[in-house]
Amino acid sequence: LMYIRGQIIDHQQTAQLLEYEIGSGQDEQLKSFASQVLPIVMQHLEMAQSIDARLTGTAAPEAAMPPPAKAMTVPGAQQQPHVGQRP
Repeated sequence: LMYIRGQIIDHQQTAQLLEYEIGSGQDEQLKSFASQVLPIVMQHLEMAQSIDARLTGTAAPEAAMPPPAKAMTVPGAQQQPHVGQRP
């Protein structure tokens, strides 16, 4: 339970930093990157909140996990399979 709560806090902080960069950043490439990454981070945050709710018994039985995030290409980065995807 502590792990998932840590994930929630970390994703909230990451989303806040990305939102700040989108709104106040000076570098257009970083702003663009933040705009691409923010929806993925928000989706992961929702997933972590859903898991937390299920673990604590506060989730509605019909609550479903959000659909998987779209793949994103970062120049120069080595691509890794998304959780649940096969390499």
